[in-house]
Amino acid sequence: MPNTKTVEIGPRLYLNGFPKSGTHLLEAMAVNIVQQANDENNWMGNLDKSGFGMNFIHSESFLRLAQEMPLRRFLKGHAGWQPELAKAFEDNYWGMVFIYRDFRDVAVSMAYHAKKEDANFPDKEKYQDMEFDDLLKIVITGDGNIAGVMERWELFAPWLEEDWVLKLDFAGVINNKELACEVFLRYVFGRTGRQYGIKPEIDIDYYNKAMHWMMYRLNHPEKSPTYRKGKSGGWKTHFTDEHKALFKASDANNWLIKLEYEHDRDW
Repeated sequence: MPNTKTVEIGPRLYLNGFPKSGTHLLEAMAVNIVQQANDENNWMGNLDKSGFGMNFIHSESFLRLAQEMPLRRFLKGHAGWQPELAKAFEDNYWGMVFIYRDFRDVAVSMAYHAKKEDANFPDKEKYQDMEFDDLLKIVITGDGNIAGVMERWELFAPWLEEDWVLKLDFAGVINNKELACEVFLRYVFGRTGRQYGIKPEIDIDYYNKAMHWMMYRLNHPEKSPTYRKGKSGGWKTHFTDEHKALFKASDANNWLIKLEYEHDRDW
């Protein structure tokens, strides 16, 4: 009879989202498997202006947290890539799920977010009475208060190169929720195995129950306070020719093509 070892499922887990890319979807899956690290404020990021800035903050706090946070807990936030943070997470057997989205949809979502009275958007008073088209231009290019979408993305992009990080595309999660849940769950099992140096077997009853609740919460995203009913490709109803030109100029590194949102720059 082979040796067996019973362990509790769940590594330390960080749910990382490029701002306005669907971090609430990751939380809807995670809460069914591991507990929040903090019931009152389960947020931890490393960029100023509520994640919409370009300056790194909390660097030392993050490194301490990487070592000290209890097992089987999760945090969520917007964390740009830092080499020392990536190393600390991996050395301490964390899991990270990183979600990103078509950056044009991100821009539209940001513009709507800036107009919400209760939004955690930097100096939002500047934008409350602005026409949506003008605000969308600012979101794309930046205005001195916030950086442009693609400029900020460059701080997050290196997470795509970390092979231990699970990367999820917003549209992929929305369009195939069951597959997203399965990938998420198996990733958490895999990181648990890495933590203990074992290859865990998934109990079928546990698996079915976790999948049921993950799917239930993904199908009820309105329960999240940051939820807005955006959809993939919604940018097409908001982008004028001017918005398109501004965005193409901002995407100098052709991320839309690299991530297969477009085949070329003729969109």
